Amino acid sequence: MESFFSASNPTDRTYIALRDDGWPPFVEARAYVDGAWPRCAKYLDRDLPARAAHQFPAHFWELYLAESFLNAGFALKPRTTRSKPREGPDLQLEFRDVWIEAVLATPGTGPDAVVEGVPGQPTGVPHDGMKLRLLSAVTAKIGKRLEYLEKGLVSPTDPFVIAVNAAEIPSASLESTIPRIVSSLLPFGHEQIHIDHATLKETGRSFVYQGSVPKLSGAEVQTDGFLSPEMEGVSAVLYSWGDVINRPSGIRRLLAVYNDKAANPLDIGLFRPVAVEYWCEGGVLNRHSAEAPNSAAAGAGGGLLP
Repeated sequence: MESFFSASNPTDRTYIALRDDGWPPFVEARAYVDGAWPRCAKYLDRDLPARAAHQFPAHFWELYLAESFLNAGFALKPRTTRSKPREGPDLQLEFRDVWIEAVLATPGTGPDAVVEGVPGQPTGVPHDGMKLRLLSAVTAKIGKRLEYLEKGLVSPTDPFVIAVNAAEIPSASLESTIPRIVSSLLPFGHEQIHIDHATLKETGRSFVYQGSVPKLSGAEVQTDGFLSPEMEGVSAVLYSWGDVINRPSGIRRLLAVYNDKAANPLDIGLFRPVAVEYWCEGGVLNRHSAEAPNSAAAGAGGGLLP
């Protein structure tokens, strides 16, 4: 199989740099992509390399997802098993016919865009602005699912997972105690520390309830989608801010947020081989990782929903 980077007249700067630049991180990243493509090609659109020449980050995300699942031991369905191999969601698991639709969150445009900080000038991390961008990506793919249903490409009983990548959003790697994608889907705001006035010692921690984030126009965008019917078509959301150079290493490369209100819910633990998992149970946000299995997300009592 020829190199992933063999397209004519590419326009994407990252694609061109990976193809032509001898900087060692680019050389390593190119080798990763060229090694992953032959292994993953039958599960993805056959013209992925050609499209990546013009929109590399978005299409690399599809390839990275496929390689991550295969690396963790998941079985994927080849595109040839579909009635229309060129249409429908990006990936499908053998298990329960779970569909995975990939999306690249963008910085946005206009007054609510997330912009790069000015070097040398202190600035805060725009958590709410980033949540707006993540929710915009999720909402777009909820609409895409409806299109797939209308065309008969997806069954109403098939689990549907949206995989969001935030590599294009400035400062997306600067996370909070509760990851931003989690607090975009469940109403957890800023962390607050409780201090005993007499002893001045910490007595506990909790999170401010935040059911929405404001746009500069004054409109509110809900951040409790996994508690409401609006997102019942989404079984889970997968997430990463990694890109082709800054790829999480190891097997558990992703973050998974399960929707227990979904019309087609998934069992907690399905994505454990490939992701750190978050889910809400009994009003408590739970987290499972290799380092801290089956723990409350923020310590004792810290993950309670108001």
